Amino acid sequence: MPYFERSDIDGTWRIGITAEDLAWLASKRDSLASKLRGDQPAYIRYDLAHSAESYGDQPWVEMSLPGSHLRVPYVILHDYRTAPTNATWGTADVRGQFQFPSDLLDHRHAMVDRFKAEDRLPKGDSICPRVADFSRDVNGNPILSIERAWYTDQVGTNLTIDYPMRVPREMPRGICRTVREWDRAQGVDAARSLPSFQASKLANTIGVSIGVTCRSRDGRIALLQRRRAKNVAVYRNMWASPFGFAMSISKELSDGAHDLRELISLDYGHEFAQELGLEHDAFSAPRAVAICRDLPRGGKPQFFFEITTDYSLEEIADKLGKSSAEYSSRVRRVDRVNPEDDGNEVSPELTCFLALIASERGPRAVGVDGATPRAIR
Repeated sequence: MPYFERSDIDGTWRIGITAEDLAWLASKRDSLASKLRGDQPAYIRYDLAHSAESYGDQPWVEMSLPGSHLRVPYVILHDYRTAPTNATWGTADVRGQFQFPSDLLDHRHAMVDRFKAEDRLPKGDSICPRVADFSRDVNGNPILSIERAWYTDQVGTNLTIDYPMRVPREMPRGICRTVREWDRAQGVDAARSLPSFQASKLANTIGVSIGVTCRSRDGRIALLQRRRAKNVAVYRNMWASPFGFAMSISKELSDGAHDLRELISLDYGHEFAQELGLEHDAFSAPRAVAICRDLPRGGKPQFFFEITTDYSLEEIADKLGKSSAEYSSRVRRVDRVNPEDDGNEVSPELTCFLALIASERGPRAVGVDGATPRAIR
């Protein structure tokens, strides 16, 4: 600690600072400057430049449009778009419990307290499937090695990945001030590489995003979007899919191999009725589009599905109303890609879904007439 001493000769005071004190001040520099400006540090940074700096060597999802090109910070693990409609979604091999890293216990405790104080945990805690490894069977179908984790494990890692840790961690590659820096240090490749599921120590629990397409009363195809509320855990105040959730599993689920279609469909039916307030049998069965790694959230696994409905855009908007616990606006049609928002207005997740479908069937398949994308080089 800094110390003060008074000179016996002239009575002046001096302050003494050790090398350890200087190191501590350096570690707090950014957070102190932020507090002086009145800024609130981001739990997750969604700007494209940050993802490019962190994982620029990864093959991002891409979409080409006339005169422009868009890259989205997601990496495809498995592509269902060319598979037969009745093909398997893959297998979940459930084994054991996730051991949360001791280095991050104090961070998780602090972040859970903040989330509770900010009302970001309205559903409490739940058991979530963590992807510990990814492989394929002899037919090329995905096999996910699953550990049981808690939603609060995700709060302490993927969902607060850019929030400054109270005590930076010293790693062989240098000082790590955020969970993202700490997790990247677990990898064995270049500094801009994404750790494998085996190497990563994050919760990496499965997220599900379901894009909803319908038609408006004038016959136009509509991909739905809705603005998220300000107190949600992810994509606060951003336009996102009107239906997405963190997958959970029952505590009675046995160890061993399970069909992914059955696991996700069980959770999908419950979440759909609860979140959208609509009868899920009025919509088509979800079509698997892709399994991706979500780079803004540290490479956590994200399943993308598409559903269609005979409800019109206007009927869905009227049914859902203006706001809910997780959303602050009415449903509306996505009519233009606007990457100039750079992750501040439109969620990367919604943009990824649009890119996956538009690159498969063309932009008009999701009702997007044009775009002015900015590529990350």
